[in-house]
Amino acid sequence: MIQNFKILGQSAPTSSTDTSIYTTPGNTSTVVKSINITNRSSTSDTYSISLGNSEKVLILTGYNLTGKTALNYSTNGIDWTSVSTDINTNNTVFVYGNGKWVAVNNGQVSYTSTNLTNWTYATTIVSSSYTIYTGFAYGNGKFVNIVDSGLAYYSTDGITWTLTSFPSRDIQRLLYLNNFFIANTYNPTVHYSTDGITWNTATMPSGLLFGPGYLTEIAYGNGVYIGVGGQNPVNYALYSTDVATWTKTTLPTSQQWSTVAYGNGLFVVTARNTSTYITSSNGSTWTIRTLPSSPDLLRSIYINNNFILINNNGDLLYSTDGINWTTKTSAIPNIFYTFGLYAHLTSSMFPATNTDKNFIFKNNTIDGNSTISLKSGYTLPEYSSINVKSTNGTSTFSAYGVELT
Repeated sequence: MIQNFKILGQSAPTSSTDTSIYTTPGNTSTVVKSINITNRSSTSDTYSISLGNSEKVLILTGYNLTGKTALNYSTNGIDWTSVSTDINTNNTVFVYGNGKWVAVNNGQVSYTSTNLTNWTYATTIVSSSYTIYTGFAYGNGKFVNIVDSGLAYYSTDGITWTLTSFPSRDIQRLLYLNNFFIANTYNPTVHYSTDGITWNTATMPSGLLFGPGYLTEIAYGNGVYIGVGGQNPVNYALYSTDVATWTKTTLPTSQQWSTVAYGNGLFVVTARNTSTYITSSNGSTWTIRTLPSSPDLLRSIYINNNFILINNNGDLLYSTDGINWTTKTSAIPNIFYTFGLYAHLTSSMFPATNTDKNFIFKNNTIDGNSTISLKSGYTLPEYSSINVKSTNGTSTFSAYGVELT
């Protein structure tokens, strides 16, 4: 639902300090309709207004890696950096939301951070450790954590958690797609929720023979959800238009389908230990294609106009169109060879640093005791901000407002 509202701030920012008027919440966008600037001093001042960009950050960690404290991150999926942390990253899932990074280890303990390196212990969510079947995601203003006992917890800050019931156990993965939390299990069954508190169980087709691992990946695009997974070769994937009801969509060949990603108008589905993969624009009609190699692919994603396929050796394939691929060997500097099916690859929108801000008004003059109304029309994607500062160093610029949709 579209909402109109106004934000008013009052301060006296120095020439070296940006003051954020507004930051777009996750999974939303905001149109800046107008900006009102007031100088309450009797002397003139100069000011600048800028847009703070947001960027998608990928975090990759593994499972069954005793003593590991490193994580790998990337903002484009192609170039990766390994970061040493002060917490155990084995079977730890990292997501960003509500102005902070939150990590949950084994579905049990939560930590918070602003920089991915230094972490603060937040709380023990649940006393028992659930080492495999856990799910952790952020969406709709909430962090949601599901453990392997039919329990779910939610939090707005990653510190204080509230218990709610969950209809199943054996969680394979928890995602936030198209305004839904979606949890897939080993049954295979799909559970979904809009708020992370009240959960519904989807209607699934009969005769699913995915085998061990069951439904491991779900992607959304073009009004369609596609799910794949398992260790048995099958000639179908799961298809839904509303999350609530799933059917089989026939695939042109039987493989151990393991990953699915959507981008640039295309679903890309890959299989284990084969160069054969398939693509579709609508999730119903599929085309067989061939990768330049036969990697044991463990995760795929679409980021910054590229499909990214990652294998167990730290190599990756990337493509802008899902058809023509480039190989990058040893792309991930600290690959964990025991990633297996339980590798954690999360995607979060993160506010970019000040150096990435774009000025929409720079060093403009405002007279003393006056107000200026500036028309804007800029659209802010999630986690982008609109920022203001005085630029002549007198700190007299002290009131501002923005009208948003």
